[in-house]
Amino acid sequence: MLNNDFLEFLEYRICKLYDELHPKKKMKHWCKDIVLSQPDHNYSHEYVIENKQVLLKAFVDKYGYMEYDVHLKFGKQALLSYSKGIDIKKNIPSNKKRELFTIDFEQNRIDILLS
Repeated sequence: MLNNDFLEFLEYRICKLYDELHPKKKMKHWCKDIVLSQPDHNYSHEYVIENKQVLLKAFVDKYGYMEYDVHLKFGKQALLSYSKGIDIKKNIPSNKKRELFTIDFEQNRIDILLS
């Protein structure tokens, strides 16, 4: 489920990875907020199962002002958990799995594959 608990946990992960990957590593950055940026039906079980991804907005930077599109993609296990209403925090990849978690600083885009 994409509830507040999940979004706050995702904020923390994005913040950590952002600091590790940002060209100005000496600056501390933070993810101020992650919001559902689409109409509610785009987060329904049916929509997620059919499209296997959702779009969110994250506000990240030293002061949390830069807007990033977050493309949250669902792998098989995450899709199964989501369809059953099971918490999907465990499907957020760790920062060590960089191939599942990318940030494009020029396009203001974050891609996350929930495993």
